[in-house]
Amino acid sequence: MLSYLKEKEEKRGPNLVVCPLRVLSSWTKELEFWVPSSLKVMRLHNTGRSERDRNILSENGANYDVTLTTYEMLKMPYLTNFFSRIFFHYMILDEGHKVKGHETLIAAAARRIHCENRLLLTGTSLQNNLVELWSLLELLYPDVGYLR
Repeated sequence: MLSYLKEKEEKRGPNLVVCPLRVLSSWTKELEFWVPSSLKVMRLHNTGRSERDRNILSENGANYDVTLTTYEMLKMPYLTNFFSRIFFHYMILDEGHKVKGHETLIAAAARRIHCENRLLLTGTSLQNNLVELWSLLELLYPDVGYLR
């Protein structure tokens, strides 16, 4: 989808893919396999080199087609400026049910990200819980209303 948007629709903005750590290598392998030359991908997960990551992101972060990161990295204080400063074309949340808790740190960090389009991928049902459903809908459509 991201390659199609870049090549056919000429949407050349940076995109953000957020996934759990256990599937980060799978996302990396799939992107390398399906779009090895058309998308420039930055894998962002290393909690031990915060100063180096901050310098790379501030200088080159918007130059990548896809920033691939984890939910844990969304919460990192030194990356908050990067995620809130860049306007992403797409934000894809793999296992999007992680943001169904409205007051969690992950949900708050995901709501701060500026993006034109949002896509939640999940296989987990909502168990007829309207609060969880509203939290997901608020992330997808932030201009519609707020949970109070």
